[in-house]
Order: sequence, then C-alpha cells, then structure tokens
Amino acid sequence: MSEAVATLKELCGPIWNLYSIRSLLYWDQQVLMPSGGGAARANQLAALEKISHELLTAPAFLSALEKAEAQDQDRRYLQATRRAYDLAAKLPSRLVEEKARVQALAVEAWTEAKKSGQFSVFLPHLKEVFRLTREVADHRGYKSHPYDALIDEYEPGMDTAQVEGLFNGILPSLVQLVQGIAAAQPLSRKVLQQSFPLAGQHLFSRYLLEQIGFNFERGRLDQSTHPFCASSTSADVRLTDRLDENLVTMSIFGSLHEGGHGLYEQGSPPEWNGTPLGGGCSLGIHESQSRLYENFVGRSLPFWKAHFPKMRSLFPDQLWGYEVEDFYRAINHVQPSFVRVEADEVTYTLHIVMRFEMERDIIAGTLDPADVPEVWKDKMEKYLGIRPASDRQGCLQDIHWSDGLIGYFPTYSLGNLVAAQLWSKLRQDLPQLDEQLAQGNCCSLLGWLRDNVHRHASALTPNEVIRGACGQDLNHQPFLDYLWDKFGGLYGL
Repeated sequence: MSEAVATLKELCGPIWNLYSIRSLLYWDQQVLMPSGGGAARANQLAALEKISHELLTAPAFLSALEKAEAQDQDRRYLQATRRAYDLAAKLPSRLVEEKARVQALAVEAWTEAKKSGQFSVFLPHLKEVFRLTREVADHRGYKSHPYDALIDEYEPGMDTAQVEGLFNGILPSLVQLVQGIAAAQPLSRKVLQQSFPLAGQHLFSRYLLEQIGFNFERGRLDQSTHPFCASSTSADVRLTDRLDENLVTMSIFGSLHEGGHGLYEQGSPPEWNGTPLGGGCSLGIHESQSRLYENFVGRSLPFWKAHFPKMRSLFPDQLWGYEVEDFYRAINHVQPSFVRVEADEVTYTLHIVMRFEMERDIIAGTLDPADVPEVWKDKMEKYLGIRPASDRQGCLQDIHWSDGLIGYFPTYSLGNLVAAQLWSKLRQDLPQLDEQLAQGNCCSLLGWLRDNVHRHASALTPNEVIRGACGQDLNHQPFLDYLWDKFGGLYGL
C-alpha cells in the first residue's frame, strides 16, 4: 500500500465510524428512545451529519484522495471513496445539517400521525422534507429530471427514464396475471384468519432467522413501528419486525425480509468495516436479498415442509387439523391489499409504481404534498381497485418519506427483478435446492449468495454484481416468468 493510499484510509476511518454511530442512533430512536427524546435526537443526528460532511468535503480529504488516485492502487477502494466524496461535496454543510434535523423530527411526527391517523400532524414536516430533498437534487444536478439525482444516490447509474421503462415493461403482463387470478377460484386463507399470540410469533421469527443463517452473536431482533435493518458493521447488525396478533404473516415475512438484508450485511468482509467498501453496493441489490428470502424462499412449499412443524408446535390450537399445503396456499393468496408490506408477490409492484409516481411528481413540483391523501386513494383505486378508508390505511403507512428516503421506493421493484435473476441462476447451480430446503438446510443457498453477492459488498457496481452472478444484465423477464409459473400453477391459469 502506498503512503498516499494509507493517508486516505486514515482520514476515511473517523468519517465511516461516524456513519456507524448515526446508524445506532437511528436504531435507538425507533426501538428504545423515550417518546420525549425526539428534539434532542434531531440535534444529535444533525451534529453528526454536519461533522461527517465537513470531514469528507475538507480540502485535506480531497487532496489526499487525488494523491491516492494518482498512485493507481486499490482501485475499488478509491472508486467507492470518490463516489462518496462527489455526492457529499455538491451539498453545502448547512443543507446537510438542516436536512438531518428536519428528518429526525419528521420521523417523530410521522409516528404520532400514524397512531392517530391524522395526516395534518405530518403535513408540515412532509413539506419540509420534500423541499430540502429537492434542494439536494438541484445541488447534485441531473440529466433530465430532478428525481434522477435521488435515484442515483440509492441505485448508482439508474435514472427516472430507466425506472419508467422497467415499469412499463412489467405492467402489461402483471395486470394480465392479476386479472386472471381475480377470475379464478381464490385460495383459502382460513388458516391465517386467527389470533396468534405475540410471544409465540417472536419466538418463531427468531427461529426462522436462525434457520436461514442469521448470526445472533453479531445481530439482534427487536420490534419497531416499521421493520428495518440497521448495520453499523458486519459484526453489529440489528433487525426489527412488527407484531400483530391477528396477522401472523406480518412477523414471519417481515423478519425474513429484514433477515435477507441482515445476511447481506453480515456477509460483508470484516476487513472492510468502517470503510467505503463495507455493506451493500446499492439498495436494489440489498432489496434483492430481502425479497429473495421473503418470497422466493419464504413463500415456497419446500421451505415450509421443513418449518411448518415448528410453527405447529408453537401454535398447536391454531394449526390443529391443517397441513403444510393448506398453509402454503394461504400465504400465496393473491388479493389487492391496502398495506405495501402485507402485499402478495403479484400485486406488490403496483404499490411501488404509485409511490414512485407520487414522489417523482412532488419533486417535480406538479403534486402538492397537501394533496397526497386524495391522490394516494385515487392511485390505489386505479392500480389495485380498492380505496383506503383512512390515511393510516393509506399515505401514512410508510416511514420512508419522513426519513428523507425519496428515490428509495423503486429499488424494491428493482430488487424483485434482481432476485428473480439470482433465483433462476442459483437453481441451475444448485439442482438439489428444493430437497435441501425441505430438509431445513439453507447452507448451500447462503453459501451461493455469499460467493456471488455478499463478499463483494460495495467493491462492485450493481451491474457488475448482476453480470457476475447471472451472466447477464438486469432483465425483467425472469421475474415475470417466475410469477406466471408459480401463480399460474396455484390458480390453474
């Protein structure tokens, strides 16, 4: 390692340690912090953002980066560092600090508004978040649409037109599938329409996470208003889920979803902790891991052949008289629903399309945040054929906008597409996968993902990960093939 690269890495260390502290403070705010701590936490997060931003954009850091780049060593490390610098250097410190403070207060307001169902509590904060986010887009610059700058932060190389093109390629076949299912005999959900004690749900969630390989010596599971994964290093990965006595699938699939994120973080090489190379390379790749475990694995019949007996032991009264095939059909029932995180595999993308359209239009200035509740209801009626009766059931369900995660939603659908490509390839490479899953063995699956995705962390671009693992660029067809094959069979289409 050259002296120039060593100097740069020495400067990077404190900055990425501050990012780790930010992650822990966010986790604490959602899980443990008293309700009265919001204002102080907003100031703490704002201070952290300001300090880390000033360190990253300091002339001394740029000088060290340029000297290291001239050495042509550790190319991947320098590319990741350069991207981090370029994203930060375009933003004034004042904006970074203000945005962090506004978002922390907005999360508190959103939590209160969701509980009360009063959008008016959240609206002033929502306006501020979008105002500052538009300012971020203007500072960073964009090709054709201000939303381009926001997507690129979460999915490097992606822009608004590409997202629109992918959605336009998916929607016709997806709508046809939804219509076909609607005309078919519905799958019974009777086994799920019961009360499942919360204590048992928590035990089962932890059990499932252990089965897929999540390491509790380097992670934990707690509850929060909205499920998430927070990672400070690969040795400290924290998951949350949400429990509801009358909706056991919320905890099951929420845990598997966040568990997919957690496995990706735990698979990041430990020597890259506290550096620009640690963690996932994009949210689309990250979501491919969570959606793969939630749906491709977690809603498969082989997986439940292994784990339905454990669930039956925890809920003997609820599951008496039911077989694993009954449960499999129930968890794959397709029906438009109001809440995104409870949506089935087929209709889920429709939830993403409407959110993408709304945040794109707010950023462009063609949609007023005050009109969000009614526009949300109109779009849900257009895409899903149902209309929310309340804002809690509608526009207040997601934490993302309060947390400034604008441009994030499309990555969920990108994650579905990547997950389908990975699933197709790994099933070719692991022809005995179904038998292994049915025996409760997820080791080969995790090993394949470790080799082809996790070990690269942020050293590769999203496209490089996809091409390296699948031998092709991002392609929506495997996702459509998967949905038609699975649900065409279940519904006799």
